[in-house]
Amino acid sequence: MKQFDYSINKDIPLHDDQNEVVDYMLNHPFCINASQTGLWLGKTYLSLTALMHILVKDKSLVGIICVPPKALKIFRKELETKLKVKYSEISTQNNISNNSRVILISHTKLEESIPLLNKLLQQGRKIAFILDEAHTICAEENQLTKVVKAIRPVLTYCWFLTASPCGNDIWGLYNLVSIIDENILVDKNWFKANYLITEYQRVKKWNPFTKRYEYKMEEIIIDYKNTEELSKRLKDVIIIRQKTYNLEFIHYKTQLNEEELKSYFKASGGLARDTAKKNFAVRLNDLTRVVDNSSPKYSDKTSLSSKEKLLMTTVNDLINDHILIIYTELNDNVERLNLLLHKLKALKKNINNIHIINGATSFKERGLIEEKITNHDVIIITSAGCESINLQKADTIILYDIPFSISRSLQLFGRITRTDTKFSKQYIYTIEAEGTIDTYKRLCLDMHTSLITQLFGPMATLPYSLNLIDSNIQKKLRNKLLWSFRTKKLPTEEEINRILNSNK
Repeated sequence: MKQFDYSINKDIPLHDDQNEVVDYMLNHPFCINASQTGLWLGKTYLSLTALMHILVKDKSLVGIICVPPKALKIFRKELETKLKVKYSEISTQNNISNNSRVILISHTKLEESIPLLNKLLQQGRKIAFILDEAHTICAEENQLTKVVKAIRPVLTYCWFLTASPCGNDIWGLYNLVSIIDENILVDKNWFKANYLITEYQRVKKWNPFTKRYEYKMEEIIIDYKNTEELSKRLKDVIIIRQKTYNLEFIHYKTQLNEEELKSYFKASGGLARDTAKKNFAVRLNDLTRVVDNSSPKYSDKTSLSSKEKLLMTTVNDLINDHILIIYTELNDNVERLNLLLHKLKALKKNINNIHIINGATSFKERGLIEEKITNHDVIIITSAGCESINLQKADTIILYDIPFSISRSLQLFGRITRTDTKFSKQYIYTIEAEGTIDTYKRLCLDMHTSLITQLFGPMATLPYSLNLIDSNIQKKLRNKLLWSFRTKKLPTEEEINRILNSNK
């Protein structure tokens, strides 16, 4: 028998885990709802349910729901069809009436809406604030982060929604938790002293003023400590619930041929010079373009690369029994992959439709694609298609590129792990050019997964890895994998395993 039932719509009764999430939010005015994708009715519906309960209880409250622009459609649907709630949506500050109690706003409109918040406070109203996709404010210098920090002191309720509270590193977790409740982790020095193991290392940095590389001593995180105690502390501010899926991770590897190796070493050596003044992320993207055969300068598109051959073979092998999503980090790859898939379709005739979801795909087009997906379809998806879209009609994701971000991985895998999926099993295939940037990104995903696992337990939508990769090992991997042009030789799996085991 349920201890509590917060169901609002009798046609949508909440099950025990969902009631737990709502109860936690009602008893924690400042918290993070990190329930994973596919929890039947997930973070969106449960958080709105909690909001409706506090609005009934306190008539002076106004609910401000701040979401990414591409998520507006989903929140409108939840409010209108499931909760049957009247709401206002901010497109300009002038269209909000004085009696509005639920206000929907996009991330991009929050800063210019601060005068509206001030007006509500001057009227004696209190504010309950919901921020969707809160991992976007893990970055300290993000403009949205600064705005949320500025309004946080005046909020009566503040709930963050994200499937990935860690962001992409431990400081992302610290930043997010510190915004929601500054008392949980005290301050940076206390947090570092209690949970981080650091050491000073000599680091080579580009100085834009002297226009040359210089060495400086920098404090580097090399490991974590007291993770069990930190995990207990985080339970005071973060709730995670998840449904278990039958999700299988399968790795396919290929090796670059002799000509591709020459191009790769030439390109990566050139990129070392070309990107000397750029940040590390730029170099990662440039190397990915080379391996993906999409670099304007170093790629040969007159024939299939080794990685492209493996991808097309994988598609051909799977298409008869699966509906496929092909993920690429780079929008530059979309046109090329679309061309190759159409050639395969003409040759084999076993592909039905080829859909594209990227930054150029409108919200209306996304909705149509969701509805039109059918057997033998292939969907090409970029990072812009990883959030606020349900692709549960597909059961297989092929990673042509491995996401570097743990947040991106959780969002991407969550597209197919939905409660209303008709599949009893889902699959994630990895296409990897062995010993290249691909291998580095896969191992970094292992590293981020290990941290999450230590703090929150295994995530149903992430591969559980036993590779506890600290920053020192990551540095060795980076030198071996990303700067291999120096030796003109890609590292073998044996050499990589030797590095992984070096600290054991």
